[in-house]
Amino acid sequence: PFAIPKTRATVFIFMRTDCPISNRYIPEIRRLHETFSPGETAFFLIYLDGEQSSKVILKHLADYDLSVMALRDPGHQLVALTGVEVTPEAVVFNATSNQVYRGRIDDRFVTFGTTRSSPNQRDLQKILQEILAGEEIKPRTTQAIGCYISDLE
Repeated sequence: PFAIPKTRATVFIFMRTDCPISNRYIPEIRRLHETFSPGETAFFLIYLDGEQSSKVILKHLADYDLSVMALRDPGHQLVALTGVEVTPEAVVFNATSNQVYRGRIDDRFVTFGTTRSSPNQRDLQKILQEILAGEEIKPRTTQAIGCYISDLE
């Protein structure tokens, strides 16, 4: 995923087909993908459940009308590399493959069971705008709310 030419930002969004929070974020993921791709941003959905076949993942993509590239991470190598803990959780790498962001897509989910009707902060969108504007990025992390990854290990 880091070998795409002229890419200034690479986005991994860690997903599970059976996580209701991940599925509720699909319209926002689609919007971000359409806004920032194609171009200098590459998006990847990272599916974590080693027991899910490629066929199940392709069905999930089709059911939700997602054209985002998908990768499987059944051994959790990307989970270990990035430090993600829940799905959905976003990770952004800059053009030199340095991780500059890990965390929530936005702040719509305050805690488990507590949501806003619309987000106050769009964290993933903001970091992508900063990268594409050529701003200096200080690596940062926000707390994502979602389905814990540890149950798949």
